[in-house]
Amino acid sequence: KREKELKLIQDKAKEEEERLALEEKANSQDEKIEKLTAKLQKCWGMYKNAKGEIDELAEEFQSERADMLETIRAVTKEIKLKNLIISSFVPREEFARIEGKARWEEAEGSWVIPKIDLNDPQSRPSKPP
Repeated sequence: KREKELKLIQDKAKEEEERLALEEKANSQDEKIEKLTAKLQKCWGMYKNAKGEIDELAEEFQSERADMLETIRAVTKEIKLKNLIISSFVPREEFARIEGKARWEEAEGSWVIPKIDLNDPQSRPSKPP
């Protein structure tokens, strides 16, 4: 009978030890889950911020693109008007002569046409026959 009681006490102690080990393991797993959940929430927040920035940049890019297209359309319209005026009122020979004398000034960022000396026979426009 004493052996039975001793065996029962040992079995209970062993079961208690196993229960404590399982409880400790479960607590350890819970801690890991909490840490991973916190890390996941932090990463999710970082993802949301990055996605927001990307969306904002895409919107800004689209706005700038629309502005550039509008500017291109306006400049194209202006060039067409100037070409129409030139072709309607400036003789082709005069246009070619002026175009030949024009030069691009890099410092100013514009075209420069030198002054024409009207006393110089070579600078005078040719008279139509």
